[in-house]
Amino acid sequence: MAILNNAHGFTLVLTKNKADILSYPPDFHFGFLQNTEEEVLAMYNKLTEGGLEIPAPKSIRGNFGFYFNGPDGILMEVSCA
Repeated sequence: MAILNNAHGFTLVLTKNKADILSYPPDFHFGFLQNTEEEVLAMYNKLTEGGLEIPAPKSIRGNFGFYFNGPDGILMEVSCA
């Protein structure tokens, strides 16, 4: 088990699935909200320079960002409003 806390009161608890079967609800994903389009592009560049092949950022529901699959196929979103 891992417990992560920050100064803003956010707590994230990670535990191992006892059944070793990953199951997430439809459209489940993690989002990493950035402040500006420049920050979104910087994150995109960092990921692609690291070897990930991911779609370029674009307009998403009035926001700017991109999605990609992370570890174990979990959907990740990087965007800004």
